Amino acid sequence: MIKNVMAAAAVSMLGTMASATSFTLDFSSAVIPPVFENAGAEIFVDNAAAGVNVRITSLNSWVQRQGFPNAGAYQASGDLGLSAEEGDTAQVRIEVFDALVGSGYDQLYSVNNPNFTWALTFYDIDSEAPSATNQNFDQFLLRTAGTLFLDANTALTSTATGAGLIVSAENANFNVQTDTGVTSLTLDQQRYAAVYELSNTAVMEFDYIVGAVGATNAGRVGLIDGGTLTLDNPVPINVAPVPLPASVLLLGAGVAGLGLMRRRTARQAA
Repeated sequence: MIKNVMAAAAVSMLGTMASATSFTLDFSSAVIPPVFENAGAEIFVDNAAAGVNVRITSLNSWVQRQGFPNAGAYQASGDLGLSAEEGDTAQVRIEVFDALVGSGYDQLYSVNNPNFTWALTFYDIDSEAPSATNQNFDQFLLRTAGTLFLDANTALTSTATGAGLIVSAENANFNVQTDTGVTSLTLDQQRYAAVYELSNTAVMEFDYIVGAVGATNAGRVGLIDGGTLTLDNPVPINVAPVPLPASVLLLGAGVAGLGLMRRRTARQAA
């Protein structure tokens, strides 16, 4: 009987693995409002993948980069471009919906599809070659749990913080010049790109930050691809969970102790 149970479990596991889906997103049909850099502005992408619609929401207001592209968000060869002025931050939420339910934006994809993966490729993460005191640079703060992949020879840094994982081009000292988007990454461009893979979650939040040291009075753009751009030599970045402060742990132990005392008192009264 044990063998039969184990065999059934194995078959069940294989069925679960087989049912897992993976998709890439195409932002080329995105309907971008004239002003995306206002809190609450939305971008809708119908049929971003088979059976998948995407909504992209601005979570805050920021100042767009002046000059090119004269917009907080823009089309970039089927990808999404964001622009911001030096020292500013664009906070963004991306939601993946089941296109076959209701209006196509009524139900998150994860409700009927509990086992799936997708990815975003952040690229053109670069910097302005600094003077002795001035530099501006791209940063992405990844707020949703996932797996980060950087090129084996990456020029970027990744730092775990309490708010998420920061991928930064500070001191990268190179301008990739891909503001209008690309359909493939050269080996050099891969050094300034990051792939972020998500599993079984239909909502992803991130910040695009134009960092600055000194004042250069210039804005920047960051580009987001739906996972079609890949790295030839990806290296996963494993980030340990942020440990709780000792004071929080002591508080938790105290609350647990009070609960235990209450249960004991209740049993004795009974």
